[in-house]
Formats: sequence, structure tokens, C-alpha cells
Amino acid sequence: MNALPFKTLIGGPLTAAIQAQALAAKNTVDFIHDVGFQLVNGKNLVRTVSFNYAKFENGSFTNYTLTVPFILMLPIPYIELEEITIDLNVKLNSVDRTEHQTDFKTYAEVSGSFGWWSKVNFKAGFSYQSQNKYTGETKREYALNIHVEAGQAGMPKGTEKILDILESVIVEVPKDN
Repeated sequence: MNALPFKTLIGGPLTAAIQAQALAAKNTVDFIHDVGFQLVNGKNLVRTVSFNYAKFENGSFTNYTLTVPFILMLPIPYIELEEITIDLNVKLNSVDRTEHQTDFKTYAEVSGSFGWWSKVNFKAGFSYQSQNKYTGETKREYALNIHVEAGQAGMPKGTEKILDILESVIVEVPKDN
């Protein structure tokens, strides 16, 4: 188990989630800049859209133009990672078998005869045999399941305030007939 790279197995997905959150925030900034503003004569101005319509007032129709900041008409993408679940399943099987076999043999033989004319033989023997066997088997199984949930985040208070200010500039102006 000590050989498993837990730092990488668990830290890798967490690092990726943090990088994804940072990328989502950058995409939100880019969206607000690209959709909400336009460069006019070197200045960033709020991009607006105008609607022309007629309204019946005091027995006659009056033409109006309604100018609205375009960014107010679109949902701003505030994506946040709400939950990250990392399941790591490790299954290690290890079989170790040690076998030691020893064979020890001795023998002796004695011969003899009587008298000076007879022969005497003496034989001795020794045998030692040792054998060691080691069998080891290790099986490893790894499973890494990563579950990420993301959703639309609430709008930051600063952005809400800016949008409230932009709402206040919505103007309904009578159009010259």
C-alpha cells in the first residue's frame, strides 16, 4: 500500500477541479466583457439594444423607444463545482510461500578379519543437501471513480449591484412621430 501514489490519485482530480473552477470564472469574465460591452472610439461602453413600440395613451398611439443594456437580457454563466466525490478502491492479494527442505545422510561400514593376515576396512560417508524455495505472488487491482456535480451559482453581490445600476438606466423615451 505504501507504493500507491495517493498524492497523485487523490490530488490529481482535486487539482483538476480547482483548475476547472478557475477556468469557469475566467469564462464568466470573458462573457461579461464580450457580450456586455463594446469598444467605441477607444472606450468600453455598455452594449444596448433598442426596441420600438407604440403605446395607446389619451386616445391616441404614441411611439416609444426602449433602450436596455444587452447583458440584462441574458443569463450570465456562473458555473461552480458543487460537489466532488473521489472513490478509490484498492484490492491487493498477496501469497507468499516459503519451503525449506533438508536431506542429511550418514553411513558407515566396518570390515574386519582375524589375525595379522586379515584386512580391516573402514568406510564412512556423510551427505547433506539443503534446498530453499520461495514463491511469491502479488495481485493488484485499482479502481478510481470520480463524480463531479456542477451547477449555476448564485450571482456575486458585486455583479448584482452593477446589474441593478444598469437596470436603472433603462429608458422609455417617446419617439418623434
